[in-house]
Amino acid sequence: MAEIRTPEGVMIRVTSRPPEFFLRRHFVAWSDLTRDTFPEDYWPRLYGWFDRGGDEIVADYLGRLDLSGFDPKAPPPKTQAFWEIVDASRSPEDAEMADALDGLRWPATATIAEVIAKASSEFGEWLRDRKNARRIPHRFEECGYVPVRNPDATDGLWKIGGRACYFFHFHDGTDQPDHTGTERASAQAARDAAGGGSH
Repeated sequence: MAEIRTPEGVMIRVTSRPPEFFLRRHFVAWSDLTRDTFPEDYWPRLYGWFDRGGDEIVADYLGRLDLSGFDPKAPPPKTQAFWEIVDASRSPEDAEMADALDGLRWPATATIAEVIAKASSEFGEWLRDRKNARRIPHRFEECGYVPVRNPDATDGLWKIGGRACYFFHFHDGTDQPDHTGTERASAQAARDAAGGGSH
C-alpha cells in the first residue's frame, strides 16, 4: 500500500504504484504489507478506538506538534519508493536527454538545437525526427525543464536564426516561475533580428 500526502494535508492511499506525474509534489511511502498481514479484528479494533476518543487524542497530538521548522513550499523528500516508481516509468530517451544536458552543464535555459549539439548521434536523430516532436517537451520535463512560451506569437514559439523553436528553462518545482528563459529568449530574438545572433 502507498500513502501519498498532498500539500493540503490530504493522504491518498493506493494499492498499486501510481505514475510518476502524480507524485511530483507528494511524499511517497510504500509498504509490502498485505491484507493477510493483519488479524481479522485489527481494523474494527482501530476504528473502535477512534470512536472511543482516539480521534481526539490524535487531534491533540497534532495540535501540540511543533511545525516551526516546516517549510510548506519545500519539495517533499524523494523516498526509495519514489525512485522505484520513477525508474519504472523512465524511457531510454530520458537518460539520453540527461546526458546531453549534462554536457551543457545543466544550463538555466536550453533549446533543442543546443541539446542536439551535445547529444549522441542516435539521440540527435531522434530529436530531429518530426514524428517525435510532441514527445520532446516531455523528455525535457522529465529532466526538470519546462517550455517558455513566446507571448507575442500565436504558436508560442520563438524565432531564432529565422526558425521557430522552443525554449526550455529549468524549473525547481517552486510556486514562483523563473523568468530567466523568457529574458534569454527575448535577448536572443533581438540579436537575431539585428543580424548578429548565434544559434
